Amino acid sequence: MNDFPYKQIEKKLGVTFNNKDLLLRAFTNGALLAYIGDAVIECVVREYLVSHHPDHQPLFGICCDQLLSNEMFSQIMFDFDIVQYIGDFKKDNLSRAATKRLGTVFEAIVAIIFQEQGMPRIKEFLFQCLLIKASELIQKAWEVPTLRLAVICQRYFGRTPSYRQVKF
Repeated sequence: MNDFPYKQIEKKLGVTFNNKDLLLRAFTNGALLAYIGDAVIECVVREYLVSHHPDHQPLFGICCDQLLSNEMFSQIMFDFDIVQYIGDFKKDNLSRAATKRLGTVFEAIVAIIFQEQGMPRIKEFLFQCLLIKASELIQKAWEVPTLRLAVICQRYFGRTPSYRQVKF
């Protein structure tokens, strides 16, 4: 436990943790913490999308799927440069299990920040590493014609279009 690089991780994350045992647990066995972190992330992401992109409601599902994915969380862990404290993972060759593992650690870290420092701090943390990507994802989704049509229909007619298969 004394060999665990608390200070390095805190510096890279930009967060000081009060309970170092929880931080260690996040990196070793944080399934319960990850469960809590997952709920916190989902709440913050959905609130952010509704408040910052209200005209793009039909795109929320797609954006949430991407923002709340283990792939996104793994990318963030690489961005923070703390993956080496979990295992020997290569960014361009991650197995599904490795992606899940990195996602679990990220969710556990979020749970600890939320528990120790509250909602305002977790919103700030998630904005810096996750929510900043929301506008780019909405822009990419906007480029898909059927999704663009859904947004326009929602805006002007109050509902999204319904589709049916036509036989020729």
